[in-house]
Amino acid sequence: MIFYTGITAFLFLLRFLLKYDHIARRQLYYIIFSFLFLFVTFRYQVGCDWETYYKIYLKFINIDWPDIIGGPGRGAISMGWLNLALDLDLHYVFMLLPFSIIFFIGVHSLARRQPDPLGFLILLFPILIINMPMSGVRQGAAIGLICLAFCAFIDRRPIIFTIWVLLATGIHNSAFIFLSFLPFATGRINNTRVFITVLFAVPCLILLLFSDTAQFAIKTYMDSGREAYGAIYRVSILALTALYFFLFIKKKMDKNFSK
Repeated sequence: MIFYTGITAFLFLLRFLLKYDHIARRQLYYIIFSFLFLFVTFRYQVGCDWETYYKIYLKFINIDWPDIIGGPGRGAISMGWLNLALDLDLHYVFMLLPFSIIFFIGVHSLARRQPDPLGFLILLFPILIINMPMSGVRQGAAIGLICLAFCAFIDRRPIIFTIWVLLATGIHNSAFIFLSFLPFATGRINNTRVFITVLFAVPCLILLLFSDTAQFAIKTYMDSGREAYGAIYRVSILALTALYFFLFIKKKMDKNFSK
């Protein structure tokens, strides 16, 4: 924990020192981006999924094609890749490498659109990177594809948005819920589209609730007696940042990014 806190503090201090040097920030962005990519991809025994996938790699846990399609929380694309990687006897690192690549491609696609790409990237380290690609391998890759979907959403390209969301669903089933944004992907927002979104989102939520993914999560995290000690911190960060946004940032964002 001290190690990660130290990295976070260093990155925040670095960004503060470069507050007025736009050229240095842009050049440093690619160095920090490369460092974080290598740091996440080649970590050792870090994250709850690392050991699980290592057991799969050692064939302590078998993957069968019927499980690839219907397993709890499993996307067909991600499980298909794991199966292929095992058949090809790839090194463990290379088995997980595509998931990290997809995440960082998505992050870069969003970062380069920001007024401050370096600040955006640094902020992601303690908020998103530690929590997702360094913990949930498939979830991290799905988030990368959803980042690409958000770019298509911003560009008002509903077909491309849908393709990225469906691919993300192939990595992790939970990404399916983002299809509820589709009525707004053309940029036109009105009461009719809000109503359509609600009609679409409700059955999606019901399907997710009764899906194998949700039942597996309930059994694993609620009925097993286990406790997620980090949950209070993750939920608190979400709640506090959301509150900060609505109280202090929303009006400024509407003013500065009117389009």
